[in-house]
Amino acid sequence: ALFDFVADDIRYVNYVSGEWWLPNRPQELLARRQGDCDDKAMLLITLLKGIGIHATEVLVQTRYTAEPSLLRSTKAAIPVFDHGIAYLPGEKGKPGIWLDATSPESRLGPLPSMDSRAVALFVDDGDAKIIDTPSASTDDHGIDAEWAIKLSPTGAGELTASERHSGDAAFEARMNLKQADARQQWVEGYLSNGFFPTVQVKPEIEFKSDLPNGVITLKYSAQSEGFARREGDELAVPLSETQTLTSQLAPLYKRTLPVALPPNLAPGHQTRSITITAPAGYAFSELPPGGEENGGEFGKAKITFAKGKAKDTVVVTRSVAFDMSIVPVDKYDKWRGWLQRTDRLMHQTVRLVPTGDAKKGDAAKADAPK
Repeated sequence: ALFDFVADDIRYVNYVSGEWWLPNRPQELLARRQGDCDDKAMLLITLLKGIGIHATEVLVQTRYTAEPSLLRSTKAAIPVFDHGIAYLPGEKGKPGIWLDATSPESRLGPLPSMDSRAVALFVDDGDAKIIDTPSASTDDHGIDAEWAIKLSPTGAGELTASERHSGDAAFEARMNLKQADARQQWVEGYLSNGFFPTVQVKPEIEFKSDLPNGVITLKYSAQSEGFARREGDELAVPLSETQTLTSQLAPLYKRTLPVALPPNLAPGHQTRSITITAPAGYAFSELPPGGEENGGEFGKAKITFAKGKAKDTVVVTRSVAFDMSIVPVDKYDKWRGWLQRTDRLMHQTVRLVPTGDAKKGDAAKADAPK
């Protein structure tokens, strides 16, 4: 309750205190109902202390600043921190809880990716020391979706979707879907940004934002004229975004600097189970073999194809997870090779061919008087 109060009721404002370099005092935040990350962390720590719970402030150099060598240097002390959060120690050797209540969309759950795999300083926990924040897991952040696509003979179709977003993906969803009037536009942008060339989302969208561990669920339906391509008298259903991962993340043949993946990508995962229903007069041709590309420390990718339980359906399950967030130069070739293999694996197509009845119907339409 205290975490939600600080996150939701204290507006984030990067406000300079009267002492300039010090955080604002908790009583000032309660009076103004606003403050920045350090201020909100100190208020949360103070409120917890008021009910007998001891927590401490942590100064974090997030992955956006990404200059840990400045903090670890033994030759100079350059305190480059850009964030402040709280830490609640665990009891009897149990893991502690990291509390980042900066945003109104923050919830108790996985540590935000920008705070994880970073360096930090405990302000009042014994001698000053630079520590590494928790690594986080690909399971902590991402999207698990179930899509059902019902095709028409033109390649158009109907999409029904049920999704579960966790960690940073849930944070982004809360940030964009809190206002009911904004949901339709956001979902349309989310779908058309790589998945489908055209899409129209129906206005009825179910959004649950305050589930345990910061998870959200999202349900919607949409229409598109381009779920499948017509290739002659066949239909081809693409299963990946238009852009390849290699073109986005490793376009250069050689690197002289490490690749730093953004916090909203690594660590994280996207898993989709897509059920495709064939239109009347069409049947699925031989399904692709599927496969898996285990990138080890980089991540993993997998896709499977199977006949569905319902008649004339195929279920495609595809998953891509990114783990390593900073790829050093000496591992770039292997990293790029894994991305290229993943692209080949994911950019497969499910094909549908007309049945004899459909061909007879098409011939009858062609012979009919105009």
